[in-house]
Amino acid sequence: MTMTVTEDITVGANVMADLSTYNLTVGNSYQDDGWYTIERYGFGSVGLDAPITNGSISPTKFKDNTIYNFFIEQRYFADGALEGYSIWIALAGNTQSTIKQIQATINGSTYTCAYSKISGNITYYEYFFDSSWTFPAWTYLYQNRGKIVSVTFN
Repeated sequence: MTMTVTEDITVGANVMADLSTYNLTVGNSYQDDGWYTIERYGFGSVGLDAPITNGSISPTKFKDNTIYNFFIEQRYFADGALEGYSIWIALAGNTQSTIKQIQATINGSTYTCAYSKISGNITYYEYFFDSSWTFPAWTYLYQNRGKIVSVTFN
């Protein structure tokens, strides 16, 4: 390719976000340990009391790291009081130095999951919400359990 410039020229560029869209088959799990009742909707294959029954995600990698979990959980105490909701994303390996946070877009709303912890060879990212019994992302996955929905990670 050859380019000849005879006058002043202005060159502009836009940075494109590294968006990845996934097909999430919304599975579910339920756990009651006497202290907490925990309901999860999404996909989970290892850790955090996974697996989540009938959940899956495709493709299975984010920034070249295997996705082990992507789900929303609701935790409430045995007396019925809400503790809160968490969105969890778990990736294979120690990714905390290269991935500080992951933005998850669910049904048009974006949530920023920040680095939470490393357990074994899995890095966990979490978004925690405890303001009320209404959390739109939770409701959306609950209503679509057993179906395929699109989610975007950035």
